[in-house]
Amino acid sequence: MPYLSDVDLKRRYGSGRDDSLSDFYRPCLSAATRYDRAVGYFRATLFAITGIAFSDFAQRGGRARIVCSPSPKEEDTQAVLKGVQQRLVLDSVLKRELEALVADPLNRPFLDLLGALVALGVVDIRVARRRGAAGIYHEKIGVFRDTKGNIVSFEGSSNETWSAWDPNGNVEGFSVFASWRSDDQARYAEDHCDYFESLWKGEVPGVEVVSLPKAIKDELVSYGPVRDVDHYAEEVVRVTQIVL
Repeated sequence: MPYLSDVDLKRRYGSGRDDSLSDFYRPCLSAATRYDRAVGYFRATLFAITGIAFSDFAQRGGRARIVCSPSPKEEDTQAVLKGVQQRLVLDSVLKRELEALVADPLNRPFLDLLGALVALGVVDIRVARRRGAAGIYHEKIGVFRDTKGNIVSFEGSSNETWSAWDPNGNVEGFSVFASWRSDDQARYAEDHCDYFESLWKGEVPGVEVVSLPKAIKDELVSYGPVRDVDHYAEEVVRVTQIVL
């Protein structure tokens, strides 16, 4: 298995001039055993382009932690401003998002893979929300780590979605920091690690981080009864090829 230090990394990646998925995301995930991601949005359709890489990550005992924001509508924002408990609004938003995902049968393979990864403890998802405010959590930070202690962190515009990473998706850009390159690079990478740990624990001022509501998590897991994760990843590949 390669280490992160074996990956040929640039200092910055941008749409149009780089294939960030093939040159950065997949190679780093293939060398990492830990992946921490703090983003505005996470979507299961990401697996349309990363499914096999996540399957390999799972087989190696990899663990991913994701902090993301729900997608509130105007009525959700107004409910918070009118004093409705944020947790009730959050539960409603998450339930609506899951129902929308389930409603499209083309999403089922992605949902199955995500459900299996969550059930197996490979992926752990928490939700970030602003305390007493109508805004959303919208940072985009990622951290890969390997068994050798190497760290690669990145920060930029990319969410954890298909449209952020597919070459035919959005115009995105991000900067990369590798712990073995220099003392400055190492400090940036370590700062990102420390920040993510604080965020995961709910210690960042103004941001509340909560686990998925049990009802949402249970329903999500039900879509991916625990089998060989490769089965779900291969189904994602098969369906994606048909759709494309």
